[in-house]
Amino acid sequence: MTDAQIKTLETQMVRQLDRLENDRDNYKRLAETYAKRNRILSREIEKVQKLLDVERKVTHNLTDPDRYI
Repeated sequence: MTDAQIKTLETQMVRQLDRLENDRDNYKRLAETYAKRNRILSREIEKVQKLLDVERKVTHNLTDPDRYI
């Protein structure tokens, strides 16, 4: 192998390493974004579940025949 060929291979490897590092950073940011979105959605689901629980209690109280006796 000539020095020029070695230099070309070295340059290609450095570029590939740079791309891999960029990909890693992009995937890390993407994972952080999904984790944040997941936390937000989990809180929203909890709020909806609480509202459903209240709705069930109210419905039960309004339809409970023993309540009006």
